[in-house]
Amino acid sequence: MRIKESSLKFILSVIAAVVLFSVLSAFVCRSPETCTYDRFSVRTLTDVDAEKVNISPKIITIGQLMSFNQVFPVDKKFNKDARYGNEFNTYQVYCKIKEYKKDNNGTYRMILMDLNDTAITMIAEIPNPNCDGVSVSKFANSYGMTRTMFEKFISGDGHGVLSGTYNMTGVCFFDKIKGDYSAPNGVCLSPIVDLEKFR
Repeated sequence: MRIKESSLKFILSVIAAVVLFSVLSAFVCRSPETCTYDRFSVRTLTDVDAEKVNISPKIITIGQLMSFNQVFPVDKKFNKDARYGNEFNTYQVYCKIKEYKKDNNGTYRMILMDLNDTAITMIAEIPNPNCDGVSVSKFANSYGMTRTMFEKFISGDGHGVLSGTYNMTGVCFFDKIKGDYSAPNGVCLSPIVDLEKFR
């Protein structure tokens, strides 16, 4: 039975519409995820003082970061949206990575170990660039590229990374002192804006 020309045109137009919808859907940007956690704006460089941060890194050891004094009471009431002292500086450390965890908000949280004494540890974080607020930051692309680089070094067992020496560049951030592998003075590197792996 022959298909009428009008019917054929209708069928072809429907097929074309379905194909066009599929193509356009592939290019639709994912909506930003809602992410809220302690001192979110400061630890993601989206706070009002972010422009004042010196992004030229100073080379330092994890052990030396431990010597920093907290200039505000992180475990008490204070202006959590403000940036204090060394939080205006960016640091570069050579280290080993003990393990990592991907938080529910998509942040990669790493345990860094000092090269001279692996018992000395601290936390470093790579934000999720799709988080609401971070997605519009001028550093969002940097976070995305840093995460892509880090993911190349994930060993595949869930929390491990390839062994070796890493070069981490990140902004100083003071978090609540939580024990475990956190620094005793609460110092972290968050956000991490660049990383490299050596031998």
